[in-house]
Amino acid sequence: MLSPSPSRRVGSIGEDRPGSARFKSGLGIRVGQWNGLVSRLLISTWIGIALAWSSALAQEDKAAAKGEAGNPGRRFLVAEPITTQTLQDLSAVVRDYLNTESAAGRRPTLIFEIASRGTPPGQTSLGTARDLIRLISRQTAQARFRVVYVAEPLTGYAALAALAGDELVMGPAGAIGPVVPPGEILPPDEKESLASLLARDGVIDRGLILGLLSPEEDLRRVITADGVSHFVFARDLEAFRQTHPDIREQTTAWPPGGKGVLTAELAADWRVSKRTIDDPRQLQALYRLDNQLALNDPSQLGKLNPVWIDVRGMITTMSADSLRRRILQARQAGHNLFLFEFDSNGGMITAADTLADTIAQLGEARTVAYVHEAVNVATLPVFACDEIVMRTGARLGDIRSHQTRRNGSGTDLSDAEINLLADRLETLAKQNGHNPAIARAMVDPGITLVQAKDNDTGAVVILEESAAQAQPQRYAVQGPWHKAGDVLGLSAEEAVAVNLASAKAENDETLLTHLGLSGQAVPRQSPTWVDSLVTFLTTPFMSAVLLFVGLFMLVVELKLPGVGIPAITSLLAFLLFFWSHYLGGTATGLEIILFVVGLLCLLMELFIFPGVAVFGATGLVLMLLSIIMASHTFIWPSDTAEYRELRDTLTSVVGTMAAVAIGAVLFVKYVHRIPVLNKLVLGRDPEPFDPELVGPDKPIPVISDPSLLTLVGQVGRATTPLRPLGKARFGDILIDVDADGRYIEPGQAIEVVEVRGFKVIVRPV
Repeated sequence: MLSPSPSRRVGSIGEDRPGSARFKSGLGIRVGQWNGLVSRLLISTWIGIALAWSSALAQEDKAAAKGEAGNPGRRFLVAEPITTQTLQDLSAVVRDYLNTESAAGRRPTLIFEIASRGTPPGQTSLGTARDLIRLISRQTAQARFRVVYVAEPLTGYAALAALAGDELVMGPAGAIGPVVPPGEILPPDEKESLASLLARDGVIDRGLILGLLSPEEDLRRVITADGVSHFVFARDLEAFRQTHPDIREQTTAWPPGGKGVLTAELAADWRVSKRTIDDPRQLQALYRLDNQLALNDPSQLGKLNPVWIDVRGMITTMSADSLRRRILQARQAGHNLFLFEFDSNGGMITAADTLADTIAQLGEARTVAYVHEAVNVATLPVFACDEIVMRTGARLGDIRSHQTRRNGSGTDLSDAEINLLADRLETLAKQNGHNPAIARAMVDPGITLVQAKDNDTGAVVILEESAAQAQPQRYAVQGPWHKAGDVLGLSAEEAVAVNLASAKAENDETLLTHLGLSGQAVPRQSPTWVDSLVTFLTTPFMSAVLLFVGLFMLVVELKLPGVGIPAITSLLAFLLFFWSHYLGGTATGLEIILFVVGLLCLLMELFIFPGVAVFGATGLVLMLLSIIMASHTFIWPSDTAEYRELRDTLTSVVGTMAAVAIGAVLFVKYVHRIPVLNKLVLGRDPEPFDPELVGPDKPIPVISDPSLLTLVGQVGRATTPLRPLGKARFGDILIDVDADGRYIEPGQAIEVVEVRGFKVIVRPV
């Protein structure tokens, strides 16, 4: 059926032409048919678009229901204090990322996490905060979505930037405010300017922003009939009523004692935040991001500068300290992507925890754990990394034992150690975006894990059975995943299946391709000769050897005063012992000071206050205490493993002392038979003395009696210059003497005034 309107418009065109009626009729039919065809095409097109849109939405909802994700996205950490340079770097990285995604025809989701990260909050200036607000709200138009994530309390002007995104997501401990520093009041025009900057598109109520900027004001929350919350100062209520007569409810906005602080609870109640999440990993399902790494890449440093660090063998105090030095050197060299290749079946608890701390404190650098094998306590530093990649055939977890310092055998974990490690592993997992329930199950055999659907995000998750039962409205349990009774260990395939690992790599090149480094030569940080030497010298056997040499040569020096070589050897042995243990991480300046003070006390006993005993006993105790303390990282043991380690150290020290005592006895007994040393020892020859055998070309025999006290009061003559050390003759005896600081010419008469240990003190007569 033809439309009358087009026929009338067409009919009026050729009304004065010959045959106009027939012309009008034919033209009207053709135009009407064309118009109907166009209408049908338009309708069909719109229907097709609607169907395609519905299908896309259905597929998207279906993917979300399965826990899948398909949107590009990236997290950007904005750590206080925020400076102009920080903003320039952030702006450059965000711009490059958006351009890259736009070139691929994609609009990503940007997640800005504002945090203090251990630094005192509230140090960002107002101007810098304003620039950050503009960056988030106005300079990222290419993004699909801009989200601000606040996991911890934010104060100062930087907190305002939390309201600059399209949506706000908070952690349970998150809070915004106080914004204005104590004692400072912003001018009214400054407040209005900030409110206008933040209250764009009605995302955040303008009155709430003004309330955060004016905590001294009486702010009211007014709910109108349509259920919308408005924030109005008490002085402006009457004016507000004139434009909103349908007020349904009015309350004081801030709770008692909380003026100007928007907590996570208030933000959720006022619908300022989209969601309060316990774990930042939930952002992946919430915004359907295409990979977990989007949340765990804090590098933000533009071009990646990778470095490869091997973590092989048992993780001991020495190896952990060596790794710490290499990591810090690489960070100072500008590397911002650390590839840790793990091939370890355990080690010491404290060493593994120290290594995990070192990795976790890399801050803005990106860390990747490339796992060949990481079982027992070697699992700790793996969970300190931002991303985990499993080598084909790799295994992770299965924490059952740990290593003591003195031997390589594994010792089963005690109940206290299980609880300690479970808490520590769970904390590392939460900090680095890994599943904390899986982490805890790797060390605690009493945990049952289930697979459940998170009704809040639509994702399928693995969590503890008790946690799922505590929130039945949120989690729909689909079945058991790991039963209690044994600790959890994961293969490469299993780790990837539960999103603990981001990928499985067949070889090193596969890993580099996954990280976008294909074909790039990645420098490898290997142990230096210093690391190898320190590791060798700190083995139990070499530590005992160094102690034996140091103590034994000290005894020899006391027996042969003035020679010097035994003293130098002893000093070198003790220097190597404390140097290696200092670099190995077990000795500190305290142990070195204790040893030096103890040695000084011992020398005072021998040469200054002989026979007093208090100096000798004090020196010996301090030296032994310093050696014991330098052999491990703790001062006093606190658990079974440390008590065992202390027992091993004491056994080694006592054994070394016994060996020194035996060696000293043998040395005193047989030193006279050693060709060179027998001329340097004080004493008397065991053969009877015959004065006729003594001549200018024949040596004076020495006595074998170690006691020299009988010489006190005797008079003799110096046979050599005494400067102040030299030789003197007393009757038929030739001995080493000390003039006690004087210079005595040869041939001068001298008298023995004192014997200090092995030293004979004389004075001129």
